[in-house]
Order: sequence, then structure tokens, then C-alpha cells
Amino acid sequence: MQELKDTKGFNAWVKGHDPSYIKDMTPTSINAPIRIGEVTVLPGDAVFANEYGTVFIPAHLVEGLVSASEMTALRDEFERVLLQQGKYPSGEIHGDWSEKIKGEFRTWVGKYPKKLAITQKDVDAYLAKEGH
Repeated sequence: MQELKDTKGFNAWVKGHDPSYIKDMTPTSINAPIRIGEVTVLPGDAVFANEYGTVFIPAHLVEGLVSASEMTALRDEFERVLLQQGKYPSGEIHGDWSEKIKGEFRTWVGKYPKKLAITQKDVDAYLAKEGH
């Protein structure tokens, strides 16, 4: 475990360890489905882990998850900006947005200082959905 811990770039979420567990074991396959705890993990699954646990995400869902996550983070950040400005009442900020607020959001995202994983087209599609 110490060698793994000291390996630069090696990430692991370790629930527990016992070196005798792998005694007399031989790998029988590579890139095959495996079980980790109660979960089946397929080759190519993305892994998200933090101090609360680990989630395995099927590869075909990762792009949508990243886009939705980034959109949620941007909306939350923009709503904090609007609240700090005191320009709109809280009820207008935390509910369905008016066309005026949607327009301000488009402009704000267009000037966002960091590289985003979403495009202006993604923003427009998000804002076109009912309830946004």
C-alpha cells in the first residue's frame, strides 16, 4: 500500500487492504467485466470517487453527465451573481427564468473566463427546455 500511495499519478479509493487476499491468485482476463463490491464494472467505465464513495459510470453516459453537471454549476454561479447584484427578486432567480434573465445568462456564459465543456448551442438547448 505504501508503494501505491507514493506512486505519482496513481489514484485509488481503498476501502481496506489485506495483502494475503491475492495469495495464490492468477489473472485470467484483461478488459473483462468485474465485480467490485455489489457493482458490476465494465471495461471503459469512468470512475468518480471521493471521500464518500465510488461511482462507476458507463462510458456512453459520461459526455451527457459532464455537460449536465457543467450547466448546473454555471446556473448556480450565475444565480449567485444575480443575487449579489440585487437586480432581481430571489423568486425570479431560483425559478423558471424570464427571457430577460435567459438573455443575460447567454451573455454571461459567452464572456466566461474559463474554457467550458459546453457550447453556446448546448446553452440554447438547455434554456429552451420547459422549466429553465
